[in-house]
Amino acid sequence: MDPIRYLPTLSSVISTVNTPGFGGSRGHCTLSRYFAGIGAAYDVIAIRFPGAAIWVHGKSIGGLGALYLAATRSPRTIIVRNVVDVSGITAARVGRFVRKVIPKALNARRWAALAHCPALFVVSIDDRPAESAIQKVVGAYGERASVLKVGGSHDDRELAPADMPRYAAAVGSST
Repeated sequence: MDPIRYLPTLSSVISTVNTPGFGGSRGHCTLSRYFAGIGAAYDVIAIRFPGAAIWVHGKSIGGLGALYLAATRSPRTIIVRNVVDVSGITAARVGRFVRKVIPKALNARRWAALAHCPALFVVSIDDRPAESAIQKVVGAYGERASVLKVGGSHDDRELAPADMPRYAAAVGSST
């Protein structure tokens, strides 16, 4: 229900997208299918609801998909929670030389630099392995971006109750 549960005055329709191989969906997960599936889902929503302000919310690898849509489509806003920058994290752990062998599609900073809509980056303070990579993604973002640090770790499904008012305020300022 994120972010709409924090925007009670807006009318909305929520769509959850699982590309092939994710979320129990059938099919084999590949990079090309992942990005094609995300793009196709966005296009169907845009056709089904012409003129609607489309918000995209992505968590973890879904954050990479949200950045891709910000670069290739026209969402109103994206909300990215604990994005996985495979290229940046790998380079930090193994060394920069491996960045050359990682597919460009997995470089979150690349998509961020091409973005053309506002973004809210939600970063869990206990998501230490990705923290420096996330900072670089935010720094590369091509449009207005704000950062909200929240408690918890990378895989937490819900925000801590103490973080909800700040998140609601950040989402509300994105409208």
